Amino acid sequence: PVRVVLGIPCPDPRCQEWELPGYSLAEAQRRIEVTHWAMQELMARWAEGRCEHLDLVGFYYMSEQGVWNDSLLRQFPRLCHEYGLRSFAIPGITSAWMTEFSRAGFDCVALQSSHAFRQPFNRPRNFALKSAGLIARQFGMGMEVELPYDVTKQGGDAKIRDYLNMARIQGWAGAFKAYFQSYRLIRDLAESPVPEVRSLYDELYYLSKEDGRLPREVSQGNGIELELEWSGQSTPGSHGFVGRFSCEASQGSISVTGLSVK
Repeated sequence: PVRVVLGIPCPDPRCQEWELPGYSLAEAQRRIEVTHWAMQELMARWAEGRCEHLDLVGFYYMSEQGVWNDSLLRQFPRLCHEYGLRSFAIPGITSAWMTEFSRAGFDCVALQSSHAFRQPFNRPRNFALKSAGLIARQFGMGMEVELPYDVTKQGGDAKIRDYLNMARIQGWAGAFKAYFQSYRLIRDLAESPVPEVRSLYDELYYLSKEDGRLPREVSQGNGIELELEWSGQSTPGSHGFVGRFSCEASQGSISVTGLSVK
């Protein structure tokens, strides 16, 4: 059976009349009750549907924002567990209290970097993606792999290959992962007649199935092509240059065979 996670909309505390006149959702306890009711309804309809080839495994908390004292956020995993299901959440790199989901006891949390859709001003190319990976590792979260809208077009594969390479470099290839696509982009990759585009589907498949390994095609030759972050300045009164390199890679030594500064 195909595993399914159903999204649960988060009740809006600004709602003053939900279903019944005067039934306000401003109170945290009522938002918890409404969420519990939604789960009951979905479970009942799922049972009625007799989805023989589908397996319901959890509910997804649809808000990306976390609040340290949000009663509903902390109760959501417990409500899921009452039905023997797991709790899922996908906060963003710019979300408030993005690490609160792990503290609240969510079973599966994937941090989204938005690398596929935005480039932070005056930052290195993979800054948001690398930062998300570091935060996810520190707080026990997985990562979201986001497919750019133009991934099937010429040059549109650059961002998704950043995810594939960083998964190997930072070591989250074997962690819990969520995938974002626009409608049917993954299927479009699978059906593409262009070999370079079709190969992306294979690499995403390996990423989803393997325990941290990626196919050899991602590597360059016998080594790995890495992106270095560096900072430095010229030494006053001389022709020297003092700099510092920052490089995340697998275990082993790194050899610099050539360096030029412009």
